[in-house]
Amino acid sequence: MGHIKKLAVRLPRPLRYLISGGTAALVNFSLLALLVEVLGLWYLAASVFAFAIALLVSFTLQKFFTFADHTRAQNVLARQFSLYT
Repeated sequence: MGHIKKLAVRLPRPLRYLISGGTAALVNFSLLALLVEVLGLWYLAASVFAFAIALLVSFTLQKFFTFADHTRAQNVLARQFSLYT
């Protein structure tokens, strides 16, 4: 059993939810700051890009870490992503 699976089993679901959401928010804000302040990208374009990446991070963490759903079939992932986001 992998380290993530072991951790996901031991932590209560609300805590896993907070960790996943906090990580996605951190990715969003960090990427936004990097794109605007360091790379000089227009803030609106940077915001859209950072949000899209954070959405992918959030979906991935919620699916595999918070809810421990390890189904990886392409059609299932595509359907879940389109329904849940």
